[in-house]
Amino acid sequence: MDAPKGSTSSSIEENVGFWIDEAASVSRSAVGEVVKLAARKEAEVSVFKGLVAACAQYFFVERSFELAVAIAKPKLDWTLRRFLHVPTTAFPYPVVKDRALADYPRYFFEGPCPLPISFQRAHHQQYLGKLLADIAGKAIILWHGFDHRRDYSLASNFPSVAHAVIAA
Repeated sequence: MDAPKGSTSSSIEENVGFWIDEAASVSRSAVGEVVKLAARKEAEVSVFKGLVAACAQYFFVERSFELAVAIAKPKLDWTLRRFLHVPTTAFPYPVVKDRALADYPRYFFEGPCPLPISFQRAHHQQYLGKLLADIAGKAIILWHGFDHRRDYSLASNFPSVAHAVIAA
């Protein structure tokens, strides 16, 4: 399948080769994109919890999107569902590796190939409060200016692990 192109296509749609609004049965304007949802093995868990909390706050509280879409490693999707209790849904389409390599680092494709996943606004109240409570005193999250296209998975993006600051 050719990747969607044009004014309504996105980086995720170009990397997965399907129309998100058609696959999710939701208006495209109601879909927010997390360009890459990743965490390295050595990353402090508070940093990842902060990233997920910032994404949920940004997409569902600040912007009122109905759906957030990300490309994530299968183990990370499992972590979202089982450890952080964030209900996700995997799309039944693979990532088009040749296209995605232009936007994602090579380590993202080591091991099992990443998957396009989504999480819904309807569920954010089930986990957002818990994530914020878990990171209280460990991380500072500034919602204003959050850039969902920035790679927050790298420790070098933070002044310290103890005070992970997520801000644009």
